[in-house]
Parts: sequence; C-alpha cells; structure tokens
Amino acid sequence: MAVSRRTVVDNYRKNLYDETLEQLRAFCEDHQELTFYGIAFEVDSQTWDVVVSLNTEFDFYRQRMFHQENTDKDLSEIIKYDTRTWNYQAIVRCKPVEEQLMQKYFANDHQKVIDYTREVSDQILNTCIKKRMNITDDFENIIKVN
Repeated sequence: MAVSRRTVVDNYRKNLYDETLEQLRAFCEDHQELTFYGIAFEVDSQTWDVVVSLNTEFDFYRQRMFHQENTDKDLSEIIKYDTRTWNYQAIVRCKPVEEQLMQKYFANDHQKVIDYTREVSDQILNTCIKKRMNITDDFENIIKVN
C-alpha cells in the first residue's frame, strides 16, 4: 500500500510530538533543580531517528573552563552549541516514521525535515515544557539534520 507524503508528514509530526513530550515531561520531573540554556533536536539522515539533548549553564561553564585551561583560544561559542559536549545527550530517542518512507520523501530535502521538526519542537516547548523546566532568557532551540 502506498503512503502519501502528506500522511508521512502528519505521522512524523504527531509521533515526534507524542514521544518527545512524554519523555521530556519525565526528564523535567527528575531534573527540576537544573537551568537549561539549550535544547537540540538532531535528525539522523540515514536512520531518521530523532535525538533530543539538553545542556545546562553549569555544564557549559565547566566545559568552557576546561578548554580555557587547555588552549589560548576562546571557544565559548563553539562549545555552547556543540551538542557532542552536552551533558544530557539523547534524553529522547525516537523514530517518528519508518526509515523507508522518510528516505523516499525526504532524502534530498533535509530543509523540510528541519522545518517539520522545528514546528513540533516549538509546539512542545511553548505549550508545556518551558513551564516545567528552568530556562535561561537566551534559551536556544536547535534543529539539525546530520
């Protein structure tokens, strides 16, 4: 049975929302004392898994201090948004739609996947997560397709 692009997009949005919201709520309950400056939604363009990571001001400060002790360069901006150095990596991992369907419709259109992911992440953050987690004034919502 053929599945339309529209159905794939609708399912991607719904499944990403449902799975991410549930797991983020649980994470927020367990980490109420932390203040976060960024969240990243990273989509793997091979498997189409979505991984969500977070980082705190304290962990950023700790990473920055480590790098300042070991190099002459100010790497603050690089470190701040390099999710590979973030402390809370892959707190959510989901596959909103089957790999074959994503490959069929989006293998050459990563911008659309970024747009759909941003829509869902904004909806999640604005409707409930920002109310449950402490965030900085300059909180960033990062979307990547790797």
